[in-house]
Amino acid sequence: MILYITVAVISLILSVPVISKRTMLSEGATARSRQAYLNMVCLLASGLLLAAVSLLRINTGNDYVGYIEKFHDAFYNIHVVTEPGFNIITKLVYWFTGYEAYLVVFAIFSIATVAVFLAAMYRDSRDYLLTFFLFMCFGYYFQSLNTMRYYLALAIVLYSLHYVRTKRYVAFVVTVVVASMFHKSSLVVIPLFIIARLNLKRWHYIAAAVVALSGLVLKKQYLALIVKLYPTYVNEQEALSLGSATLMSIIRIALVLACALYIALKNKDDNEDESIKSEKKLYFNLNYMALLLYTCFSFVPYLSRIGYFLIISQIYYIPMMIASISNDKKRKLLRFAVIVCGIVFFGIFLYKAYDISIRILPYHTWLGKDIDFVPVVEYNFFDIWK
Repeated sequence: MILYITVAVISLILSVPVISKRTMLSEGATARSRQAYLNMVCLLASGLLLAAVSLLRINTGNDYVGYIEKFHDAFYNIHVVTEPGFNIITKLVYWFTGYEAYLVVFAIFSIATVAVFLAAMYRDSRDYLLTFFLFMCFGYYFQSLNTMRYYLALAIVLYSLHYVRTKRYVAFVVTVVVASMFHKSSLVVIPLFIIARLNLKRWHYIAAAVVALSGLVLKKQYLALIVKLYPTYVNEQEALSLGSATLMSIIRIALVLACALYIALKNKDDNEDESIKSEKKLYFNLNYMALLLYTCFSFVPYLSRIGYFLIISQIYYIPMMIASISNDKKRKLLRFAVIVCGIVFFGIFLYKAYDISIRILPYHTWLGKDIDFVPVVEYNFFDIWK
């Protein structure tokens, strides 16, 4: 736990001097300015720190051993449910090294996930430091030590939000398809993000709520449909019985939406740029969708995989809401409240990190240990593409 707190603090300190690319462009700064170079140094330093903690781990995470088995099966073309991008990377690493060098595969995913997350936040945040603070406190980085395929896909989906915001839908779809090469669940964001980008009216929100309420009375019918669409869920009894929605996720979404509505009512600004209003509405819609899913469809297997695609927008949305408050005192007060809430959420997350369903604590590293990789049998390079 001390390690994770230390990593969070150091990476936050390194993020203090960073001004996001979006903010710099709005202020007329260039890519060759002193600030731009300072940004790159700080981002590289924090990125290396986060990637190092991730790639130096061993047997940390509830699915670590399971992934080693998946690597083996993917390399030898034994039936696996993992996606093509994951399989190809595994095969290339094993073929190139001549060993079942699973630590190298973990390292590649760790570096890629951290790099994409930081690139997305640096490009699109209006307040990089607060965005990064929320990213760490909400546990997105630490949870990437688990389910590494999903968190790489989540990072790419976050990156794709830029294209939705700017209405570059072809680039958005292509980016999400790339994400689906590592976790196919990411494809669900294509319709959801496009719907969230629409100029929805009040009756749309009411209709969506009414439809969502059907999940509370038609649970068995929905589950039967889900199992038909995804037959693998029939064996996922734990997922079916426990669901994925958590009280903390619902509380967080409710707080964000309540705060957004309060600010909208108390801080009306007709002079606000239309692009800013449109972006706020996009993030509001994503969180509204997430609230309906978490409250009315908590029985859906692995619902959090869909929910996280929607609520990760909070790391952009919350700083935007704070920046929109014209009253300086109220703006600082809300920022302080967000920081306090973030620390509380982080503490709760660390408290649960020992849980068998997460198990990213205790942290173990392969440093100082003798690791003997199993040599691979003779393997044709062209078998990689099977």
